Amino acid sequence: LARPGLLSSMVLLFILSVRELGSSIFLYTTESIVLSVQIYNQWESGELGATAVLSLVQTLFLIGVVVLARKYVMRAETA
Repeated sequence: LARPGLLSSMVLLFILSVRELGSSIFLYTTESIVLSVQIYNQWESGELGATAVLSLVQTLFLIGVVVLARKYVMRAETA
């Protein structure tokens, strides 16, 4: 009974953690580049095309996670 609520909470926390730019910049090193930091770097350097593409990739990834989570919840509710 609590599974859909827990899964929804995990998806929302995942989305919030992906878009958290402040902590990513704080923990940024040359060996590990987080996608949100790379998007910010591209935007700051004036590469608007690359910024748009990376933002679209991140958005599509998040939509995919949400769709998979919804399918899992729907399957769990009907079973």
